[in-house]
Amino acid sequence: MSDGLTAKEGRFRLLIISLILTQAHNPGFTHSKRHSNQSGLIAIFGNDNVTGFNMNSTWKTNDTKDWGEWSPWSPWTPCSTSCGLGVTKQTRQCIRKSTDVQRNVFYKRQRLKRVSDADNKCRGQTEETRYHVCNKQSCLNNTDFRETQCSSFNEKLFNGQKYTWSAYYQATNQCALNCRAIGYRFYATLKPKVTDGTSCNGTDYSRPFICVEGQCKVSEY
Repeated sequence: MSDGLTAKEGRFRLLIISLILTQAHNPGFTHSKRHSNQSGLIAIFGNDNVTGFNMNSTWKTNDTKDWGEWSPWSPWTPCSTSCGLGVTKQTRQCIRKSTDVQRNVFYKRQRLKRVSDADNKCRGQTEETRYHVCNKQSCLNNTDFRETQCSSFNEKLFNGQKYTWSAYYQATNQCALNCRAIGYRFYATLKPKVTDGTSCNGTDYSRPFICVEGQCKVSEY
């Protein structure tokens, strides 16, 4: 060939270009061919020194839920408690790219690369949350945080009647707000989740556990 490529290399380049043109004219076209056993390689078109080609992911340009990028992390929320162990959290969202944006990026740069769940790529998830322990100082008078949450329902009607509530610790789900009606022989779940940072009994009694999003987690601090 005139540019110094062998016939085999020329056919290889035509194959690559053919794949791109096929997908450009047929947005629903998908492929998962693998032309190299080396992982993570990309093919750059218009370059005479293509060292490898790897397409081991299936592309669906008409299915935007399979590809997106994480937004920046939000600011940390205020601590869930004013004293004792509490929890602060931050979130980020998976921002999905439109089909046209995906196609323009891929073909304008004339390259095709693997989508990865690592780094800033996301696939399918809509939100991600991470947590951090805060307010490690003790509360005055050793206030029981669970008791405080139960007593906040003292002036509220429950089944048409007002009760005085105290924390109930024998229920199976420790991270639900289970409270006992004082003077009566029953307890009730007044909230499906206690406030994040409420203590609970974990499997390792040498370490403190707290409730986070309704689940008993070891407190790492």
